[in-house]
Amino acid sequence: MEVVRDDDYAAFVKDKLWELQKSKRREITADFHVSELLAPRMAYWNRVEGEKPTDQSTGFFITGEAFHHVIQEAVGQQFAEQRLTLALKRLADRKVLGTADLMALWLAEIKTSRKWTIPAFPDPEYVRQTGCYMAMSGRDEAYILVIFFVSGRKWNGKGSSSLEIVSWKLTSTEAERAEILETMEETAVALDQALELRNPALVAPCAQWKCGQIYEKKLSNLCPHYEACQPEGRYPQEVLLAL
Repeated sequence: MEVVRDDDYAAFVKDKLWELQKSKRREITADFHVSELLAPRMAYWNRVEGEKPTDQSTGFFITGEAFHHVIQEAVGQQFAEQRLTLALKRLADRKVLGTADLMALWLAEIKTSRKWTIPAFPDPEYVRQTGCYMAMSGRDEAYILVIFFVSGRKWNGKGSSSLEIVSWKLTSTEAERAEILETMEETAVALDQALELRNPALVAPCAQWKCGQIYEKKLSNLCPHYEACQPEGRYPQEVLLAL
C-alpha cells in the first residue's frame, strides 16, 4: 500500500471548515456585546473597518468551539448557556448582550488554552468576562473552567502533552457587581462616542497580547487593525517588540 501526503485534500477540508466558522460571525447591531466592552479598541475597528479574521484566529475559535460542544454535551445541552441582557441607562434603547456558559445549574465560563504549563490563577480577561456575566445575572458565584489540551509538552520533545481540566471558583459581593455594571455602562458610552466622533483614542487599548504575540523577539499573529489603530506605546512594530 502506497502512502503519500496530499495537501490538496487537507486544503479542501480546511477551506470548508473556515467557511463554516466565518459564516457564524455575530451580526453587528446597535447593541454592544460583552466581548466588545472587554476589548473596546478592537470593537471600534471591527465596527469601522469590519472584522478581519486571520487563519490563526479562526483556528483558535474552531478549537474552542469544539471543546465547548463536547463539555456541554457531557453535562447536558439543556444547561448549555444563558442569554443575558443589560439595559444601558445613558444610551436610550441600547443594550449589552452576553452569552454565559452553564455547567448544570452553575454559571461557568469554559475556555481552552494552548499553554504548556498551568498557571496559579486564570487569565485576567477570563475573570473580567466572568465577572460581567455574574453582574448581569445577579449571581454571587461562578466558575472558570479551562481545558489545557497540550499541558506538559516540552520543547526538546522529551515530554508528551496531556489534557488537563482546571477550574477556579469566583465569588463577588453585591457592591462589586454594581461596580462592574457601572464600568460596563461607562465603557459602552465611551465606545459609542468614539464611533460617533471617529476617535478610537476615546476607548482604552486592548490587552497587549491582542496587538501581537511575541516569542524569542519574533512577532506573530499581528492584529489585522494594527496599522490603522497605531496603538499608543506599541507602535510601530519595533516598539511592540521592545516591550
